[in-house]
Parts: sequence; structure tokens; C-alpha cells
Amino acid sequence: MEELAEVVLESEPRDGVSLAAQCQEKRRGKFPLIPVLLALLVVVGGGVCLWLRIQDDLRLQRQGRISSLERQGAILVEARRWDEATAAYREINDLDPGSPLAILGRRSIEAGMAEEQAQFLAYWQGEALAAFEAGRWDDAERAIRTVVAKVPGNPEMLALQRQISEERRLREHASRLDTGRKALEASRWDDAAESAQWLLERQPGDREADELLVAAKAGREQERVNRAKARELLAKAKERDTGAFDAQALDWVREAARLAPGDPEVASFYQKLSEYTRTLRVPAEYRTLGAALASARPRDRIIVAKGVWKETLVIDRVVEIEGAGAELVIPGLAEELVHVH
Repeated sequence: MEELAEVVLESEPRDGVSLAAQCQEKRRGKFPLIPVLLALLVVVGGGVCLWLRIQDDLRLQRQGRISSLERQGAILVEARRWDEATAAYREINDLDPGSPLAILGRRSIEAGMAEEQAQFLAYWQGEALAAFEAGRWDDAERAIRTVVAKVPGNPEMLALQRQISEERRLREHASRLDTGRKALEASRWDDAAESAQWLLERQPGDREADELLVAAKAGREQERVNRAKARELLAKAKERDTGAFDAQALDWVREAARLAPGDPEVASFYQKLSEYTRTLRVPAEYRTLGAALASARPRDRIIVAKGVWKETLVIDRVVEIEGAGAELVIPGLAEELVHVH
């Protein structure tokens, strides 16, 4: 007890300050915490209110932007400006993830694009078919390329392209075949053979092309034989030529000209023999003088046997008419007679 009292006595005084004074001092030191706490509460509360107000403003701004984007997206979809419309609805989704407006917007874009593509395909497919039916194959192929560029592998257009290719092939085949046949008719054997070979290269075993080639080869061989025969006849006619008309030599050269129509030597010699003076006999070769005149060439000689010939004659070329005797009368009027003594 003495020790406790001593401790109390020792602890009570501190630098001359009583214990009561020390307690009062401690109570005065605790009181300033309350105003600080209150101030902090005011500041925090104000901050929260400000933050809530800012958030509310942002929400309103976001809603306004979403409404604006929704209207803009609808206008862009109507105008079929798909990229811009997609960007508008993407921004709506960024502002409001999972927004029904963004989902509906994307669906409207997909539906619009599908409708546009359907209309596009219907138009160009129609153009392709119309051009094909009208035989405008270049226009049809341009329309097909337009469709395939949009929808690669479009079965209808690919089938039409194959049909056009086949029609082109058939038309070209017919054209080449016609060209070859015309060449054959004109005895242009090499041209005919070339057309046939062109056709066979593209379609081996083609019956018409085979026939054309066989005919061209046969024509070429026959022409060779004909030329050889024409040269033989020409040689015989030249041996017989005496500078005077010779019916046999002329017949030979005429046949040679028929066999080799393009041979210039045959043609020249035929012209030479044709210009020789002929002797036409009436009535031994020609029944009437008129018939002989009709057959006569310039500078021919007509020998008329003795007799009386009642004819109307028109002498329109230089011919020599010789009677059987010394006197020959050529009538000037249709009713007069030709007397040959």
C-alpha cells in the first residue's frame, strides 16, 4: 500500500501540472477530429453527387447519340449505302453493347443487301438471256461476266456461257464449211482442203469435213489429169495448124480450154484459131443463107449453091458471100429474091 500510494503520488504531478489538468488537456485534443470528419463527409458526398450528375449527363448524351445514329442508319439503309449504315449500327453497339437497335439495324442491312442482289441478278440475267436470244452474243457474255463477278459460280449464267460457246462453235463450223464448199465449186482445191483441215483439227472425225477434204483432193487430182490432157490436145492442134481455119484443130483447142480454163497458152491459141476465116456452105452445112449469116464470124466466107433463096437478110458483119456462078444478087428489100446462077 505504501508503494501504490507512492506511485500515485509520483504520477500525479508532471512538471507542476495536476492530473486533472492533464485529463482536461487530453479531452481538448480529441475534439478537432469531428469537424475534419464532417468536412470529409461533405467532400465525399459532393464528389459522389458530381460523379452521378456527370454519369447522368453521359447517359443522356449516349442516348441522344444512339437515337441520332438510329435515324441516320435507317436513312442509309433506305439509300442502300451499306458500308455507312454498317458503321452507324456498329457505333450503336459500341455505345450500348447488345443493343436491340444494333441487332435490328444489322438485320435490315442484310435484308436490303439480299434484296438488292436479287434485283441485280434478275436484271442482268434477263439482259443476258435477251441478248442471247437476239443473237447478240458479245452483249450476252458481258452481262454474264457482270453476274459472275457478283456471284461467282452462278449456275444459270455458267450454263448460258457454255451454250453461247457451243453456238459460236457451230456457227464457225458452218461458216468454214460453207467457205470450203464455195472454194470447191470454184475449183480452188487448196482453199477447200485448208478449210476441211481446219475443221478436222477442231473436231476430228467430222463427216462433212472429211467429205470436203476428199472432194478437194479428188478435184486437185482431176485438175492435174485435165491439164495433162489439155496439153496433149494443144500439142496436136499446133501440129495441125496451117494458118487456115481447121474445124478439127479448133475442136481440140476448144476441149483443151474446157479442161484447163486457166491455162493462158491454151486460151491464146484458141483465140488464134478462132480468128481464121471459115467457109460456110449453103445448103450443105446450113439450110438457109440467113442461118449461115447468123453463124458467121467477121471475115468468114459463105458459099451459096445454085438456087433461088427467098429470105429477109440483115448483114451486120463483114463476110464474103460467094455464089456457085458468076452472078450473086443480095436483096435490099425483104420481098426481093436472091438469085444465084
